[in-house]
Amino acid sequence: MLDTTVASVNSAMQRARAGVAAAGPTASAVAATPDDPHARAVVDRYAHTVVFQDPRVFGLFGLALQ
Repeated sequence: MLDTTVASVNSAMQRARAGVAAAGPTASAVAATPDDPHARAVVDRYAHTVVFQDPRVFGLFGLALQ
């Protein structure tokens, strides 16, 4: 299909995993936990919505499921 072998794909995946592991998260990619309980609740609801695609919660944020 793409003219690749299993060995070449496995090798590429191994190199990619090593590169991602070496890079690690950047300081800007690591979010702080909000101290404000209300802000924490909003973040928790948003995260739940993203993970579970809950249409009830998307409505709270004025978002539409695609």
